[in-house]
Amino acid sequence: MVSFNRIEPLPHIIIEREPLQAEIRSRPYLRRGIQPRADRRQHAERMKEETKVSADELARIRASLGVAPDRFLVLRLETLDENQREALESLGISVVEELEEKRDGRTIHRLLVQFADEESLARFTAEYDRYAEETVARTALPHGKRRDLFDALESVSIVTSEERTGRRLQREGRPAREPFYLDVDLWNPGTDDGYQDVLTSFREVVQSCGGSIVKDPLRIPSLILVKVEATLGLLEALLQLDLVSLVDLPPIPPPEDSFDILAPVQIPERLPQVPKPEAFACVVDSGVMAGHPLLRGVVVAEEDFDSGEATSVDMNGHGTQVGGLVVYGNIAHRLQGNEWLPQVSLYSAKVLRNEPNPVEAA
Repeated sequence: MVSFNRIEPLPHIIIEREPLQAEIRSRPYLRRGIQPRADRRQHAERMKEETKVSADELARIRASLGVAPDRFLVLRLETLDENQREALESLGISVVEELEEKRDGRTIHRLLVQFADEESLARFTAEYDRYAEETVARTALPHGKRRDLFDALESVSIVTSEERTGRRLQREGRPAREPFYLDVDLWNPGTDDGYQDVLTSFREVVQSCGGSIVKDPLRIPSLILVKVEATLGLLEALLQLDLVSLVDLPPIPPPEDSFDILAPVQIPERLPQVPKPEAFACVVDSGVMAGHPLLRGVVVAEEDFDSGEATSVDMNGHGTQVGGLVVYGNIAHRLQGNEWLPQVSLYSAKVLRNEPNPVEAA
């Protein structure tokens, strides 16, 4: 067994944490903080109109992109109470994301919901009339759940293109030349048939706009992750498509962390022969230079995951630098004591590249 010393902070490495909004975790269904609407009929008419306008707009956008309008529509519901998941799921509506925000002194719960088909949307819309009439009889929902759901409902709308724009795309803007690469997150319907339907629709949009899917998508519980070679026309189309959660340019290593991997380095003339560590670590970065004297024999396997450079070798240096820190820990201490005992064997997964856009660089 390999023992590890306590990891010491390295003052030359600065890690910036992106601010994130915490997901709301569903709780037991409780009627807390829901204020009865003074005029439920008027409120129902407003919500019904917002739902219709939003659904019509999605249908228009889908028609312009050649996507079937009757499958997996994604709308945003804003509610004044977070305990509405059970009621929505009873109507055949899937909640794909839950966030909250403070607005004018109130807590707004934003739910992105996915209607499986036109039938589930029609079932939801029909409940507005029952709510307006204050019907006691059970329909798709029992009276109490229907009342609470629509009393809490504040607005219905579509997700905007700006909200689908990733951070790097926001900072750097549209690429100057095409084609270029994009990382695209799609909402996962949660079923095998739904997964295939979404991919089919997505593939049709990509191909019709002159793009291509680079590799097999990665399916995780809430999302489908896809890398595409894109045009500006495809980028604009994806930013409008409700099946899409996020569109962004692929990440690149920070320029300040780059260095010349071929420059001379001060290392011992002879490294001790030690057994290969039994512990393993994987560095997901710009690859590693497995032939580097300090990493020779330590790297177990390397693979390039569509970085665009067609090689698993590090062309930037950032991954090699990180790999050295993972294998040896505090390099400054190793240099002072001339002790070079690798703590782990290394797997390298290359996902970053040296140039911001290899297609442009070519």
